[in-house]
Amino acid sequence: MRFGKSRKNGKKSKKSRTTVCIIITAAIFAGFAIRLVDWQLVQGKSYKSLAAKSTGYTEKTDATRGEIVDCNGVGLVVNTTKYKIVLNKLYIEEDRLDGILLELADILTKTGDTRTDSLPISVGSDGSCVYKTSREEDAEKLLSSDFLDMDRNTSASDCFDALLKRYKISDRLSLSQKTTLVSIHYNMELEKYSNSNPYVFAKNISRSAVNAVSENTQGVSGVEIQTYLTRGASDPYLAPHILGALGSLSEDEYNELKKQGKSYSYDDKIGKFGIELACEDDLKGCLLYTSPSPRDA
Repeated sequence: MRFGKSRKNGKKSKKSRTTVCIIITAAIFAGFAIRLVDWQLVQGKSYKSLAAKSTGYTEKTDATRGEIVDCNGVGLVVNTTKYKIVLNKLYIEEDRLDGILLELADILTKTGDTRTDSLPISVGSDGSCVYKTSREEDAEKLLSSDFLDMDRNTSASDCFDALLKRYKISDRLSLSQKTTLVSIHYNMELEKYSNSNPYVFAKNISRSAVNAVSENTQGVSGVEIQTYLTRGASDPYLAPHILGALGSLSEDEYNELKKQGKSYSYDDKIGKFGIELACEDDLKGCLLYTSPSPRDA
């Protein structure tokens, strides 16, 4: 009898150990499941943002072209430093973008500066919309299958409403704010704004705009003031045929320079005639490509 009881107790002990193992295993899997839900659903947006910020990109720094001076060192063809506002998608939180765009547009309005506006629709204060007569080709492109895919006879009002939906513009904003955001988002789409392609919000801005943007965007990641150079003769009437001029590269010129092993890109400017052409190799600087390390937002 004692032996029988011992066997029964052994079976009960074995069952209890199995039950405990099953419970522990189930608890472990439940813990993993809860953790996965937390990562993917609860904190999904923050992890997605972190992943985007760790994406590397190549930044092209334009070379400074040499200036042309006379025997006394007085500049005949000189470079002038200008300022531009650049938006870097890597460091801008998506839900803050529209607020940043409106703030920048308001600053430029106050300082008297302008931004790029390629929207072929004019919106009146009463909400009426008309296509800009000077932008007929742009309007056709906007309605084409490559963009909105709407009938050519679509009214400007219907087209504007479609853009509001396309860019998810809030209904709580004023008409002026909606128009501003549609215009900017449209330009950003045209310029293929992305993690690897920052968007130039405005060029050739005044010093007052530089100061205002710097003051109002402190602590806002992704908004940068950058410098670039423009080139021109100090006296446009002084021997322009001798000093020469710059022009865009043609496809044939690009291919020929590439064969010669020279580092040019399609959007480079080269000397077309005069000293600018004759001294091209001496005046042209070297391109610098850098890969900035990711930074925290």
